[in-house]
Amino acid sequence: VDTRVCRCYTESGLRHAKRKQLKMLVQVKVRPNSRIQGVWTDGETYTVHVKDPPSEGKANRTMIRLLAGHLNVPESNLRIVRGFRSRTKTIEVL
Repeated sequence: VDTRVCRCYTESGLRHAKRKQLKMLVQVKVRPNSRIQGVWTDGETYTVHVKDPPSEGKANRTMIRLLAGHLNVPESNLRIVRGFRSRTKTIEVL
């Protein structure tokens, strides 16, 4: 994840640096109740196969864990933006 320094000026004229995190949105298709678990990519869309059922958010939690491992980011940096109850989701990566 890319972070850049933004140079800002306050009212008193003092300069300070402020870190801004750039966010990335990822399209994900989830396949619950699969025999195997894994992450596959097809261009800009990720397909995540999970063994867990879609009840009580189990498939979502497993999908976040697998996708975080695939993208080499902590699980806390992934958030479901759209499609919490759908198989097609939009995930925000911080």
